[in-house]
Amino acid sequence: METEPMPHEGRQSTRQRFEHRGWHVLVELVSSSSEGVVSAHAEVKDHGSYSCHLSITNQRQDPGEAMATLADRARALIDERLGPAPAGPASAASPPGGTR
Repeated sequence: METEPMPHEGRQSTRQRFEHRGWHVLVELVSSSSEGVVSAHAEVKDHGSYSCHLSITNQRQDPGEAMATLADRARALIDERLGPAPAGPASAASPPGGTR
């Protein structure tokens, strides 16, 4: 999984990109306020025929936890759309800790 700090409307944001079962996922922390409100979203795309936008806004949640939650939800969405994973070794493209 690639993590990169990116500017976002004058604030610092963090992005994580990874693939799961051939699908592309981008998870981005959009904001984290001093009041403890965290906002993040994820874009989930297959090879052009399907895409989905997931988002989370929560008070008193750790920004890293919010991003991990969205990554888990993105993987679950992909698994639901594709059905059970084939037997064998786990996908090397999916980040460690893929299931929580």
